[in-house]
Amino acid sequence: LKYGYYVSKCKRKLNSNESLIKIGITGSYGKTTTKYFLSEMLKTTFSVLSTPESYNTPMGICKTVNGCKYSYEILIAEMGARRKNDIKKLCKIVKPNIGIMTGIAPQHTKTLKGLEGIKSAKKQLIEALPPNGYAVFSSDCSHLNDIYNYSLVERDRAGINGGKVFAREIV
Repeated sequence: LKYGYYVSKCKRKLNSNESLIKIGITGSYGKTTTKYFLSEMLKTTFSVLSTPESYNTPMGICKTVNGCKYSYEILIAEMGARRKNDIKKLCKIVKPNIGIMTGIAPQHTKTLKGLEGIKSAKKQLIEALPPNGYAVFSSDCSHLNDIYNYSLVERDRAGINGGKVFAREIV
């Protein structure tokens, strides 16, 4: 009963602001680091709320949103997956319009049934994006190629190995 109450309250809060930009970040690794870097960059121009630490479950996201006392223009939600439909559940709460895929590796292979199960679980973020959504994929993980090609929304790549945003001459 409490779970449903907190989720409903969170959804109402998020849906009450039509101009809110909602960013979901998922991957087998790099979610928290990506979230922190992105948040710090966006804070120079926007009011940003991001899930703290490794809060990447329904209750972690709901606790963050429901506990926030200030208005914000951007929500950055880290999205973790240990089981098949975890990302789908998170997307039903957040309804992201931007998705970021950091990479896929053999994490939680028992509960997600191998690498293909991991890909399928993480792909749920891209599937949840609206037609006018936007996705960013790491160019440094070949396991994301199928999901990148599958994506129906505007998309780009970023990373050390090229893409729209890339690094070079790293010291």
